[in-house]
Amino acid sequence: MAAESIDSKPSGPAYQAPFDLSFEVSLIFSKLIAGVYASLHPINVLIAGVALFLVIGVDAWLPGAPELATENLADAKATEVPGKFVPEFSIFERVGTTTNPLVIASELTHPWADLVRGGFWRQAVICLWALLVWSWAGTMICRSIALRIGRIDHQWLDVVRFANQHFLDSLFSILIPLAAVVALAIPLMATGWLLVWDWTSILGAPLAALGSVLGLLIGVVLLGLFLAWPLMFPAIAFEGRDSFESISRAYAYVMQRPIHACVIALAAIAIGSVTGTVIEWFCSLSANGHAWALSWGANAAHADRLSELLAAPTTPAPAIAQYWSGPWLRTSQEGFSFLARAAGYSMFWGLASGAYLLLRRYLDQTPVDEIYRPGQSTLKPLDT
Repeated sequence: MAAESIDSKPSGPAYQAPFDLSFEVSLIFSKLIAGVYASLHPINVLIAGVALFLVIGVDAWLPGAPELATENLADAKATEVPGKFVPEFSIFERVGTTTNPLVIASELTHPWADLVRGGFWRQAVICLWALLVWSWAGTMICRSIALRIGRIDHQWLDVVRFANQHFLDSLFSILIPLAAVVALAIPLMATGWLLVWDWTSILGAPLAALGSVLGLLIGVVLLGLFLAWPLMFPAIAFEGRDSFESISRAYAYVMQRPIHACVIALAAIAIGSVTGTVIEWFCSLSANGHAWALSWGANAAHADRLSELLAAPTTPAPAIAQYWSGPWLRTSQEGFSFLARAAGYSMFWGLASGAYLLLRRYLDQTPVDEIYRPGQSTLKPLDT
């Protein structure tokens, strides 16, 4: 059962009271921070890491993957102290600020932007696979966050069961707007065929001009999807409804409360950036501390032994140390970077969940700690 409502202005006449700026600011930051705190649970980070690994793995496995420059850890500057290795590389220098919410949002939408840049079918497979993976992982993370924010007793098996039941709703909440764009584009594509020949363009040109209305509708659908997609998974996790409900809520919250949405988004970016910086510093210190501690033993014979093991093989037939030991050590070092990214992705869904709660409160006047529970047909205010 959920605890007593903590929203002192949950619904109804309370919203007619004079605007209390301090209360609203504290509520925004408290809910966003609560979302971040819940998202950084080790299991949530693990789920995000598995999803990230699956998406990256398929991208690298499919034929036609672009060549990526491999980084040689031995090229990083190091303080040469006899008997120990103190590398100066950091997470920031190696992979950038990958835990910033804007960077993560860009990474999640980047495959879709690449659809128009060539390699359509390969990119389409990557987009659909990434959407399928994150529909499951994102729904599970958001559901876990919802239960933790609502202070509802639960087991992780319940979260997995909920994700298995609703991840298709999350999947279609993204695919339905895209299908609407395709449906609106089909008449324009047919009109475009009329413009191929001179004599048919007499009819095609007026139809193309009239079709500008369809272009306007395409822009509206894509704009709403671009702004509202992070709210769709939390809508399903918090409400337990279907795809159409999540689309309706996400579009309405952004379009009908644009000022509230902008303020909450700015607060989420600020909180996420600060938290992401702390995460990256932690992982950077861990990577450096790991290498430094290993160097006390590895560099006993000569000061560059750990650097040699971390270096990529430079000969067709590398020595057994670099063939076997090197990959293990390089993977362990890259693992810290991957951990930071996984925590950043989990945090992104935590911020989206907190933002959804706040926007739902402002538009639907729903208490912020009202969460759907299995067997509950409709949501009822907790203060009744």
